[in-house]
Amino acid sequence: MLSPARSAAAEAMAYNPRMILRPFTKMHGLGNDFVVFDATREPLSLTAEQVIAIADRRFGVGCDQLLLVEPPRSNDTEFYYRIFNANGSEVEHCGNGARCFARFVHDQGLTTSNPVAVGTDNGRIILELLANGEVKVDMGPPVLEPAKIPFIAEQQ
Repeated sequence: MLSPARSAAAEAMAYNPRMILRPFTKMHGLGNDFVVFDATREPLSLTAEQVIAIADRRFGVGCDQLLLVEPPRSNDTEFYYRIFNANGSEVEHCGNGARCFARFVHDQGLTTSNPVAVGTDNGRIILELLANGEVKVDMGPPVLEPAKIPFIAEQQ
């Protein structure tokens, strides 16, 4: 049985004749699958319910996360990268998603830069396509302070 949130979202998507799904790319990286939208030329605003409906594996496209490629928000980046979980919540980082993001912007001809500087809700990351086809992601140093991450601990 579907959860009430997924049922409502799937129903809203299925019975809303005004909801038109833009072109997208489906990608995967190390077991995670993503739906990627190019919002560099035309803005795309999605509600949590729309993300849930798209991510639904029975009634939508199906994915672990939805990735948005947006224009840069600062002069030191080429793009802005937004990540939404299948439950509609927005998150700051996803390493596997960042690797797919790098492949996407190159494969779609959105950039020829290598490495590519990308803005996220958590700061700037660097994505580099390697000669062997792999993608290297520099997400900066890890945050290990319990007060700054959703983790309850007595010590670092």
